[in-house]
Amino acid sequence: KEKTGILFSIMLIDDDIFDLRQERDTIKNRFPCELTTAQSAYEGMKLLENKGADLILVSFNMPFVNGIQFLSLVKGNDKLKNIPVIIMTDTQDISTINEIEESSAVGYIKKPAITEDGLAFIEDRLRGKK
Repeated sequence: KEKTGILFSIMLIDDDIFDLRQERDTIKNRFPCELTTAQSAYEGMKLLENKGADLILVSFNMPFVNGIQFLSLVKGNDKLKNIPVIIMTDTQDISTINEIEESSAVGYIKKPAITEDGLAFIEDRLRGKK
């Protein structure tokens, strides 16, 4: 598959470096995108403030500021509030899934091994953005 130019910019935030690498490689192999990574909500917000993104993927389970709390920070920021956020999680816990579904995230995908369904969901959100 020939990659013709950068179409999208994606911010990927996960505190687990091994998960982050796996997610990054999966996404880079699938989408022609500028992919920026961060290992904390703080680092992610700083990078987003500087360069923005078309889509944000953030891990649910992170220390200090989890994915839902990060979502609140994004939605409370006039510059960033319209960027769609997808929460990534490895949990099967129903209350966590419900919390994500009731949030202002556009949805969630399984991590760290992003499935074909997950990639299709990301693609749909990106196409909806452009």
